[in-house]
Amino acid sequence: MGTMLRTDTKPLKMSLVYGPSSGFNLPMGASKTKGAQSGSFAKKDASGDGDYAGDTDAELVGWVNSPSETTGTTAGDTVYWCYNSPDARFLMPLRYDNATYTVNYAESLRGETTDLIVISNVQYANPTTSSEDTVVIYDGKPASSATANDSFVLVGLNSNKMYATGAAD
Repeated sequence: MGTMLRTDTKPLKMSLVYGPSSGFNLPMGASKTKGAQSGSFAKKDASGDGDYAGDTDAELVGWVNSPSETTGTTAGDTVYWCYNSPDARFLMPLRYDNATYTVNYAESLRGETTDLIVISNVQYANPTTSSEDTVVIYDGKPASSATANDSFVLVGLNSNKMYATGAAD
């Protein structure tokens, strides 16, 4: 089966590709930075504000529709729409460098769960590890070389890793 993505060019923006746009407004924590060409999966921090998820986060609330920027200096000043449907698909970069991150995209990864990693404020899918398994890989484009940094994947939320904790009684 062929790819459902255009793979001859690198996408201009990592974002919602298709699926429901349901979600909620998520107030972000203070001074949260997102780099260019980054994924935007979010979690809640200890104060209940939004934050970009990283490699040790086991629970996601969704994908925030945010630009490459640093949020306001006061928690809650910046609010983004947070897509939270497990049926939505998002485009994000895949980390592959043939040294630390050794798994490049291949069709055999379709349907597999994987973790996230953040390097220099850029959020990547990281199929080299599978500890938190917060996202599901549906498609992608392999890196042209270990130094090209041109691979990306189509992913969705792993519904088993959402809403794991409840509100306090």
